[in-house]
Amino acid sequence: MDLKLHHFRSLLAVGDQGSIRAAARATGITQSALTRSLQEAQAAIGEPLFDRREGRLTATPTGEVVLASARAVVAGVDAAAVELQQLADQRRQQVAVAVAQPLGCTALPQAVRWFYARFPDTRLSLYDPSSVDAIAGLRSGQLDFAVVDDVPPSREDEFQHEPVGSYARSIVTRRAHPLRHGGTGALHAQEWVCSGGRSPGGTEKFLGLFDQAGVARPRRVHQSDYFMALQILRDSDALSVWPDALLDELGDGSLASVELPPLAPEPLHLALVRRRDLPLSSAGAYLAECIREAAAQPSADPAISWS
Repeated sequence: MDLKLHHFRSLLAVGDQGSIRAAARATGITQSALTRSLQEAQAAIGEPLFDRREGRLTATPTGEVVLASARAVVAGVDAAAVELQQLADQRRQQVAVAVAQPLGCTALPQAVRWFYARFPDTRLSLYDPSSVDAIAGLRSGQLDFAVVDDVPPSREDEFQHEPVGSYARSIVTRRAHPLRHGGTGALHAQEWVCSGGRSPGGTEKFLGLFDQAGVARPRRVHQSDYFMALQILRDSDALSVWPDALLDELGDGSLASVELPPLAPEPLHLALVRRRDLPLSSAGAYLAECIREAAAQPSADPAISWS
């Protein structure tokens, strides 16, 4: 049979303590289990490892060689365990998430305040899905979780989804846009900005708004994050589709919604997404709960308890 780590530990305990009884007491295992482990080790080596001298178990010459090797093996394994634990502790002291708008501008600030009240020394990295590939980040382990709306259904077996909130959306443009003041124009001829995530299917999903309404797809569509879209919308006659909550937060009065039937944007449904095979750390789980609570009750304290 092959020697295992518990055999090495048993040999060292007997060698250090000089008796089965003392070794069992030092290691916290039964004498019978320790005796069996010692017998298995001696059988694997093929010769005695200890002699009894003056009432004490003393290593034979072969036993001395085996004990020296055992000590090196156990020390190496213990050192590796310490290093792995340190890495795990460092990982638990970092939380990285991607949070889509409008949650990033509405509920997230309150969630972060709650989080730091419990985990003041944890490094928190926050990303907008418009600047990172959230799915790739989850898959690689660089992100603990993401709050997004664009996880393909075909990947549901890989990720765990939990609804966080739904947000009404409207078509927005600059307040002085001609279409807000009785102007006319073919919708497909307008300049449009697809705001939000950078997923490959983001633009196609945006264009589905026109397909559902039976309107020709626009010829000019830019894809950008919300903040760049804000500049474009302020300084041009472009249109976009934004969550109403985000318009309230970022619009600063320069943007306004406009009804352009038959276009009717559907609500934005956000979900908290994480890998099924990668449990969240206590800090990550607490941040996820804070986000849920802030999204549901922005003015309330989180009704949660983590030990």
